[in-house]
Amino acid sequence: MLEIISGSVSNYGRAFAPPSLSDSQKTSVNNILADFDSEAISDADIEAIHEAFRVEGIRPSADLRSAIEAAGFDAEALRPSGGPKGADGPPSPPPPSDEDAVSALIEILEDYEDQTLDEAALSQIQDRFQEAGYTPRQSFIGIDV
Repeated sequence: MLEIISGSVSNYGRAFAPPSLSDSQKTSVNNILADFDSEAISDADIEAIHEAFRVEGIRPSADLRSAIEAAGFDAEALRPSGGPKGADGPPSPPPPSDEDAVSALIEILEDYEDQTLDEAALSQIQDRFQEAGYTPRQSFIGIDV
C-alpha cells in the first residue's frame, strides 16, 4: 500500500495538461493525411487514419484537431462513426468513475513508493495514467512538501 510520497518539485500542484503534439507527431499527422483525399473520406479511410495515429502514439487533443484542420481536413468528419457525433456505431462506454481513476492512480503510484518524485517522474505518472485510459479533468492530487 502506498504510505507516503515525498517530492520537491518546482511546479508542485500543477494540473495535468492535456496531451499535446510534439513536432515529430505534427509531421506524422501531415504525412498520414497526405495519403488521403480530404474531399472523399470513406469509413475505411477514417479507420486507417486512426490506426496510423495510434501507431504513432498520437492521441486526441486540441493540438491534433488543429493539425488536422491545418492539413485541410474537417476534424469532425474524421471522427469514427459511433463516436460523440456519429450515430451508426455502438454507443461509447460510460466514463470511468472517480473511484476507478483514483484506484488506477494509486496502482501507478505504488511503483514510485519510497522515491523522491522529480518533474520527470511526475510526467511519467501522468503519461501512464493517460495510457491507462484516464484523462484528468482537473488536478485531484495535492502534494505536501
